[in-house]
Amino acid sequence: MSVDDPEATDWTALTEEAALWHARLEAGTAGVSAFEAWRDANPHHAVAYARILDTADSIDTLKDLDLSQDTDLRPRRGLTRRHWLQAGAGALVIAVGSGAWVLTQSRAEASTRVGERRSLTLSDGVQLELNTDTRIAWKTGRKGSEVWLEQGELGVVVPTNVKPCKVRAAGREILMTAADVNVRLRASALEVTVVKGDCTIEGDSEAQKVEAGQGALASGAETRVRPITQSDLNFTTAWRQDAVVFNGQTLGVAVEEYNRYLPRPIVIVDPELAGLSIGGRFSARDPEVFLENLQSSFSIHVTTSNDGSRLLSK
Repeated sequence: MSVDDPEATDWTALTEEAALWHARLEAGTAGVSAFEAWRDANPHHAVAYARILDTADSIDTLKDLDLSQDTDLRPRRGLTRRHWLQAGAGALVIAVGSGAWVLTQSRAEASTRVGERRSLTLSDGVQLELNTDTRIAWKTGRKGSEVWLEQGELGVVVPTNVKPCKVRAAGREILMTAADVNVRLRASALEVTVVKGDCTIEGDSEAQKVEAGQGALASGAETRVRPITQSDLNFTTAWRQDAVVFNGQTLGVAVEEYNRYLPRPIVIVDPELAGLSIGGRFSARDPEVFLENLQSSFSIHVTTSNDGSRLLSK
């Protein structure tokens, strides 16, 4: 294959390669460095991959169209336009010359178990950090990455040279450029904390800009933005270092936070203990030091139940 002569380039083979790279990157089974090495080895590789992204973006737009009222779509022999568009919701068939390949358009997915943390780098360079018991999906196109937070908590770092990333969660769209943002789903609310840069939260109400040193709580149709302290930030982001950090939080809040990481929960037996103020930095993976601190500092009795739960009592 000649690098300089487009006429001598086997575009059929290159399109197949580019489609496979796209599918692997979306599924998280290919490394970004390996892809970049392939792309940079020949300028025609970059052209072929750009064509794949263009086609993927086009089919992504078409799949959201409502064709139920289109009277021009009549069943024909073979694949109809309707069949192609319906198929496009899950896969895109690319035909070049006499060959045809399937390019997956399903969202790639990742998840963590209770107590597990996982790091991902998407094909455009966006970095994702999944906290305990978290489930996400994502896709990357020419316009950047879209991430769906379906459960749990997610740290998103968008480098300065990367296109904007959009995170969808709890009916909101969080758009971020050159930012470090923490996104957490609770039972009835969405918490957004901006570590660096800024983001814009869009939903049913007016868009809200959230800057570094601010947090947002979205519940129902309302989104409230407030300043946060360094203590708040440490409490929110300590999980990225496999830690929990408390600075004046109540024991009730501390136990609720710790239980996110434990297969067997800590249980406060005596309700009066829940209001005690707690401080310190502890391992999220091993609560033994935390429990020992409760015993030595507050004379709290810690016992183990038959199912392995830790019981806190006077």
